[in-house]
Amino acid sequence: MPNEIFEWAKIAPRTVIGGFHGRVVHSDTMTFVLWQIDAGAILPEHSHIHEQVVHLYEGEFEMTVEGVTRRMSGGSVFAIPANAKHHGRAITDCRVMDAFYPLRDDYRAPVTDRRAFTCRVGERGVEQVTIDGTAIAAK
Repeated sequence: MPNEIFEWAKIAPRTVIGGFHGRVVHSDTMTFVLWQIDAGAILPEHSHIHEQVVHLYEGEFEMTVEGVTRRMSGGSVFAIPANAKHHGRAITDCRVMDAFYPLRDDYRAPVTDRRAFTCRVGERGVEQVTIDGTAIAAK
């Protein structure tokens, strides 16, 4: 996609996880997501093959990578290595730019799964993930 200019305002947002509303752009080798994240939204623990660079423009976000928790604030940039387990939560409403390498093919497909998703968080992080009332992960 060389020499293309994208306008975020013209890209429809997608809700990938409850409270995470993203506008996605792909280059030939990378994926960029401009997120609007609702206060209190939970990012469940996961990992992926992509290196991820998180740029928090506005708000406060708590990110745990490989068991180490850090609190990000507006202007913070954080690199997450490929295959690192990570999870987080939005302390306030946030505006975030994620850059992924290599590109995320899973973000190319339209989101069609609209099932109810909940996450219970305790003192030690995410304790239970539920989809449509069925627990799928617990610590």
